[in-house]
Amino acid sequence: MSIYFVFSDECGKYKQKRNNSFLERHPYYARSALIMCADEWKKLNDSFISLKLKYGLPKEKEIKWSYAWSLRNYYKKQEPITKNNELYFLRSYSYHRLIRFYNSALRLIGQLTYKKIICTIADNSEMPKIAELLFLRMHLQDIMQRTEMELQSNTSNLGIIFIDSLESKTDKYLGTAYSDIFRGGDLIKNYRHIKDGICIEHSHQSVGIQIVDFIAGAFVSYLKSLRKIGYEKGAEMFKLHVLPNLRIGKNGKLLGYGILVVPSQEKLKTYLSHHLECKIANDSISIIDDDAFTY
Repeated sequence: MSIYFVFSDECGKYKQKRNNSFLERHPYYARSALIMCADEWKKLNDSFISLKLKYGLPKEKEIKWSYAWSLRNYYKKQEPITKNNELYFLRSYSYHRLIRFYNSALRLIGQLTYKKIICTIADNSEMPKIAELLFLRMHLQDIMQRTEMELQSNTSNLGIIFIDSLESKTDKYLGTAYSDIFRGGDLIKNYRHIKDGICIEHSHQSVGIQIVDFIAGAFVSYLKSLRKIGYEKGAEMFKLHVLPNLRIGKNGKLLGYGILVVPSQEKLKTYLSHHLECKIANDSISIIDDDAFTY
């Protein structure tokens, strides 16, 4: 039996009712997932901790993707970071160095023997008014489906999915939603390659969750960089470390395999296809075949 760990985290926010101020701050909602061999987890964990020490970062502290850009804003406004601010421990740290840390951390993905990335995405400006919990369930379901499809190559494969803890009510809802989907979703009726229960982890205690936070952040930064300046470094990290490791279909396509628009938004699909599909070199990325999946 081959055991796989699947870590998943989100970037951005979603609300059923969204005003212009919210859309300016959160134009996209994304969830990322990294599938890796369980026996490589300790190596990844040790490498990540060593990297934090190399960059002079406290190993017990979580470093979020958003921190570097928040630090940059404080620096530009020349405002002090107060003691009650979660960034206080980084008050003397260079945001340029923090961005280099993100890049080095994402580079660790390339050192894994097996790695597949899945990203779900929604454009908040184009979203219908779907209830927030239902929206989160939809993104979770697509991660579950593509993980099941990815691991179907061997009947003994098993994936264990870990997601970031949100708030108590949401965690409970997603745990129940996972169980309901597992017992019989709308596309896959029998999940045979993922565990029957989801594992909800606190991000500050999980190296895997922290790395997928960087993946989701880089993806959203790439999308933002297509429309405005200031996100070039995040976009570069996406192209260097995320794009080459996304799942890709037998047809050579990303959409529907490694990147999923949830719920379906034709305008966003066309936009992503135009900007991303042309960048994929089929001879350098392993491909999979969801069409062979038995539903």
